[in-house]
Amino acid sequence: MRVRTEAKRELILKTAGTAFMELGYEGTSMAEIAARVDCSKATLYGYFASKEELFLGVIAHGVGSAVDPLLDELFASAGDAPETVLRRFGERYLVVTLAPDAIAMKRLIIAQMSDPELARRFWELGPRRYLDALEKYMVAATGAGRLDVDDPKLAAQQLAALYDAETSSGGLFAGGQTFTREYITRIVTYAVRAFLRMYGSR
Repeated sequence: MRVRTEAKRELILKTAGTAFMELGYEGTSMAEIAARVDCSKATLYGYFASKEELFLGVIAHGVGSAVDPLLDELFASAGDAPETVLRRFGERYLVVTLAPDAIAMKRLIIAQMSDPELARRFWELGPRRYLDALEKYMVAATGAGRLDVDDPKLAAQQLAALYDAETSSGGLFAGGQTFTREYITRIVTYAVRAFLRMYGSR
């Protein structure tokens, strides 16, 4: 009987992530990953039933380790001054999501969006959780008298768009572009100012 371990799962995810980045999704096989992990394909399939499941596992692992703590902290700070909270969150979030490896992974994901089921599951793993966390913050901060938001879902989408306004296209399509901490601070400052003009407490 094979015993699954968390350490082995972590190794598989890390190794698979590197392989997908180097070879692309189509160019990466389960046999290639098994060889890199130094395990049998049967062992690999014991952890992940298919290449698609492994690819989604790589995405979920990256999102969870990097972004989940930020989302938890955001909601916990609903009673604090929104300008401070949203600037801190925006800067930390963009530092993570605009890192070169994160942008490369985003390009890899977009290349697979012709598969509607994969696109849907990626949406559930990443963007939806991000928007849901922002919406949850809008509700809590409005309840605490810190914001004046009557449509939390719309406000969450607008804030996300403001954060991404100067970076989304550049990060994906301008090869080699880097985003300095100073640049991120500037765009987040303007994004939060614009948001609070619409939704700051009256």
